[in-house]
Amino acid sequence: MNKEKTSASINMLSTGLNMMAQVVINGLTGYLILTGNLSIGVFFSIGNFASLIFSELVVLNQNTTMIQSAKDLNNKLLVELKPVNNKENG
Repeated sequence: MNKEKTSASINMLSTGLNMMAQVVINGLTGYLILTGNLSIGVFFSIGNFASLIFSELVVLNQNTTMIQSAKDLNNKLLVELKPVNNKENG
């Protein structure tokens, strides 16, 4: 239960940081457009790129956390499913 809580907390933190990073990047890009350093088309390109990168980082983090939380269960299953050598099994 504790691992599930930690996993949920990590996922929430990762998602929050994802959203904040995208807002900062879009805000900075907007500022650069207003000051005439970038064109308006760059805003959409950078927003799309930032969304793609940060969303995939969230997925990677979630999958890594899920794999790590399943290691103990896998080890327990391997111990339980270990074949017993006796006369019946050969």
